[in-house]
Amino acid sequence: MRAFAEHVAGWTPEQRARVEAARPDTTRPAPGRKRGAAGPAGLAERLIDGNALAAVSTALPLGPTQVLVAVLLVGATTRPRLADLLGTDTTTLAPCLEHLLERALVWDDGEVVHPAPRLRRRVQPPQPLGPIVEEVVEQLTGTEADTALRKLNRRVSGPKNRQSSLAALHAALLDEALVRSVVSTAPPRVRKALAARFTPTGTADVTPAAMQHEQEALRWAEQHGLAYRNRRGGYGYGGWETYPVSPYDVFGLYSFGPALPREVVMALRPDGVPLPFDPVRPEIPVHTVSEEAVASAASAALHELTATATALVDELERAPLPQLRSGGVGVREVRRLAKLFTTDEATVRFALDVLGLRGLIADEHGALLGAPGGYSPEGDTVTVSPEGVAWRERDPAERALALATAWLAAPDHLTEPDQNGKPRPPLLLPEGCGGCAASRTALLSALARLGPLEATTLQQIAPAARWELPAAHAVHAYATDTPYSYAWQEAERAGLIARGALAPLGRLLLAGDEAGALQLLGGAMPSSIDEVLFGADLTAVVPGDPAAGVSRLLDSCADREGRGGAVVWRLSPGSVRRALDEGAGADGLLHRLESVAAGGRLPQPLVYLVRDVARTHGVLRVRPAVSVLRCPDEPLLAQVCADRALGKLGLVRIAPTVATTTATPEQVLTALRAAGYLPMPEEAGTVVDLVPGSGAAGTADARGDEPTETTKAKPSKPAQPEAAPAKRKTQPAARPSRAAASQGRPDRLAELAPQLKAHEHQLLLAALEGGESAGSEVEIEYVTVVGTRSRRRLGSLRLIGQEAGKTSLRATSLPDGEERTFRLDRIVAVHPVSGAEAAEG
Repeated sequence: MRAFAEHVAGWTPEQRARVEAARPDTTRPAPGRKRGAAGPAGLAERLIDGNALAAVSTALPLGPTQVLVAVLLVGATTRPRLADLLGTDTTTLAPCLEHLLERALVWDDGEVVHPAPRLRRRVQPPQPLGPIVEEVVEQLTGTEADTALRKLNRRVSGPKNRQSSLAALHAALLDEALVRSVVSTAPPRVRKALAARFTPTGTADVTPAAMQHEQEALRWAEQHGLAYRNRRGGYGYGGWETYPVSPYDVFGLYSFGPALPREVVMALRPDGVPLPFDPVRPEIPVHTVSEEAVASAASAALHELTATATALVDELERAPLPQLRSGGVGVREVRRLAKLFTTDEATVRFALDVLGLRGLIADEHGALLGAPGGYSPEGDTVTVSPEGVAWRERDPAERALALATAWLAAPDHLTEPDQNGKPRPPLLLPEGCGGCAASRTALLSALARLGPLEATTLQQIAPAARWELPAAHAVHAYATDTPYSYAWQEAERAGLIARGALAPLGRLLLAGDEAGALQLLGGAMPSSIDEVLFGADLTAVVPGDPAAGVSRLLDSCADREGRGGAVVWRLSPGSVRRALDEGAGADGLLHRLESVAAGGRLPQPLVYLVRDVARTHGVLRVRPAVSVLRCPDEPLLAQVCADRALGKLGLVRIAPTVATTTATPEQVLTALRAAGYLPMPEEAGTVVDLVPGSGAAGTADARGDEPTETTKAKPSKPAQPEAAPAKRKTQPAARPSRAAASQGRPDRLAELAPQLKAHEHQLLLAALEGGESAGSEVEIEYVTVVGTRSRRRLGSLRLIGQEAGKTSLRATSLPDGEERTFRLDRIVAVHPVSGAEAAEG
């Protein structure tokens, strides 16, 4: 570090300006850190910040990247040795090496090319071949270092301590001749497996047999002082070693066993096998294209995206979309919207994702949607955010620029399918991938090198884009599509690529000139239209991009039918009724339509339609009601509705004997009883069991009228079949048997009359089973409808019509002998009748 700081201090002003131009991160402190020391020491510290080193090293073209890989593998070395390692000469190496020197990734003291301090620790090569020797040695004790030196037939010269032992081991592992002499004593299979660790193409044999042989070889190397285990974790999942799978896109199999240091692997590489080196950018085959054709196609694509996004915002503002439980919008809704807007599903998906990335869509709680990382929304619907409402009011050029820049800054591909090959739900973006986002920059940068009249194909430009930025993910791990296919298709939808060339908008945005891009779109995008052409066939046509106010007005009273060069709505009784339901009046609606109509006049059929719908609108009224209060006593019901103590119930009398409320039945019962009334619950549905002699009482039950104790049984009229031969005879019903009366057993009576006690249930049951026999009389306390309380002695008891579980009691009132009907739930007490009372009666 001291040597590097002294090297930085020796830069001329021109050298420092060149480095700061290539590394703008050095002009400001790292995120979350103070600026640090000033002068050369502070600049040197900022140049080797770990995050900055990783960011700069992944933004290199292929040639400089391959030179950097060689430096990461061997460390400090001379230019001739570095050129020999890459299979080239120093003249061809010079431009790529200069690219690294300008970014301070390496530094040259005149004889040796050194990697920047911390570079080899913070940046892993695309071919992870294990740790560097420094990482291996610094975690060992002095005793372990002495043991490793004995295995390598080396000794410590001079005073023996931990530092001298570590230095001697470090020098031994960097001695290529010593490493090769130790490996020469190994069995042939071990030598072959160790040599196979160097893979210049970046691929390795990962079959089970090859991996088993390699593990055996690594154990042999550990026993002879060449391989070491990681005791600190750190790289990968705790192991040092990785098996490379592809040249610059490494993933997958981690080893937790011993690992060879990177320099040992390089010493064991086969002779004459260089590292890959491609210093020259591939040529791009091109063909000529018209600049006007490119601009026209790009403008049409961006107009289609903007129109779809605008229609989506208008639709979501009126009717929010349901959201999947896992987040995003379902396939059914996407298909419905595509049909509504006369476009394809892919355009709807892309527009929803871009709107989400721009922060124009939210759930009903105001939480923005479209955040990457599998965002799990809490809301159930998708609607428009306040930013989306403001975006809708802007000019078409500003709206289009917002969408294009949102896609350009997307953290991942938007159209890439999932692992099963199925489209991903819109507004449920995957985890942001820097490599996938970088592929967009690589593709556009490669196209930017072509002239304005030059175009190419995706297959022809892919090698050049790969050279431009090898760290980008041209192909996803599980994708089989053409490299850069997703970035190419999305750029075409956003209007940045058209007819195989970079569109003028793409060139301006790639250069960061948003002001020029807005000026360009101002002349390419049509202006908003605030006039509507109303037809006698009840259609409303806007020939272009409708203004926000026009869209809201027509969406409120008409249905969209299609979109192309013009947007078409159609008015119908149902759509006009929808506007009236939302509070619009016929005169007000017609006035608003006239204000946007071309010429200020509406067709006569449209006026008639609105007037006709308004004439019958609201004739039927719907009132919410949770509970119904029924009482045959009209004065009592009027008193209840007027009772101030029951004002919180909000009782509304809708008939002389019926009132409704939005309170629950339990709340109504509690409030009525607290006010001193005697209500009983009544379930929906009535079941009446008619028995002989029930007469008007039974009929009253069937009508739903409540019988009272003063209702006398009227004798039935004799049947006259000759007078009414067409009517069916009514046969008298038999008297209930003891089996039928058994429904009055104590547990059943406890259910029908829960207000009575157990011994009272027993008294009623004995009286019911006794029938007309002596001793089957009881005395009851009964509450009438008006709330008065009376005491009656009854005989010949029987149960009659059952009304939703509430049974009436038919009995002979003693001593007058008249039959009367009593509601079982109004009996509040039952007393036995003594023998003396019965005889007196």
